[in-house]
Amino acid sequence: MVRVIVNPYRAKGLKAWKEVKKRIDECGIECDFVMTGEQAAGELAKKAREEGVERIFVVGGDGTINEVVNGVDAKGIVLGIIPAGRGNDFAKMLGIESVEDGISSLSGGHTKSVDVGLANDRYFVNNLGVGAVARAVGICNRLRKITGRPGYLVGALSALFECRPFDVEVESRDFRFSGEALGIAVGNGRFHGGLFALTPEAEIDDGLLDVCVIGKIGRVKGVLSIPRAIRGTHTFLKEAETFRTDCLRIHSETAFSVHFDGELAAGRLNKLEVKVLNKQLEVCVAAKMISGG
Repeated sequence: MVRVIVNPYRAKGLKAWKEVKKRIDECGIECDFVMTGEQAAGELAKKAREEGVERIFVVGGDGTINEVVNGVDAKGIVLGIIPAGRGNDFAKMLGIESVEDGISSLSGGHTKSVDVGLANDRYFVNNLGVGAVARAVGICNRLRKITGRPGYLVGALSALFECRPFDVEVESRDFRFSGEALGIAVGNGRFHGGLFALTPEAEIDDGLLDVCVIGKIGRVKGVLSIPRAIRGTHTFLKEAETFRTDCLRIHSETAFSVHFDGELAAGRLNKLEVKVLNKQLEVCVAAKMISGG
């Protein structure tokens, strides 16, 4: 039995679900579905697990996936994705870039084990961001009329002008940064905000997190560097410091904003203890990833 959790918050989710339901019926796959609303995706996932359901598909985006993984402690399920969010960054890492790809992963049954990040007591599957990186996500999430890539671009530009660098310490076993930073991106996956490749070399099953610390940078240079952040070549800037690690600590006397998979944390934090849990989560992948297509 497959439990499908549908996030109908955006019209895209409902539209995707109509197509998904039609295809599921055509394939003869046994499943039932629930809609988020009165109950959040995490609560629905926990209930499904308590009922013995081991295969959960999400019709939604990275935020919905984050809720589901936190609802079941990232264990004991096979997670599938039908992309219907704004960025669908985690799905891209699984070769799932369309509803068709999602259907192929549902019907094909191909899975792989991937890493999961844990920051303080919250899981993330794709990324977390601190400072201006989180601020950009918050701005984008509030936009209603500007969707897709333009929305992420507006969020990034606004954050550059609204945020100021803050004193922060970032430490791992082999790296230490202490000084002013505009933002920090921690990636299990490569893509951030549906548009930017802030951690362009990240792999979701290598047992490591890729980190990019964006130091103090002028607004003009920041704006001019946005195309490089989209391509993933910003790592060559002197203001960007990158490293890989299985654990790190972020600390500041100034409280900072944080996002987990595109969802802002409630309130602001002063400290994050971050680590990777190697191959903790079983996920469905698109058939083309198996065939090499």
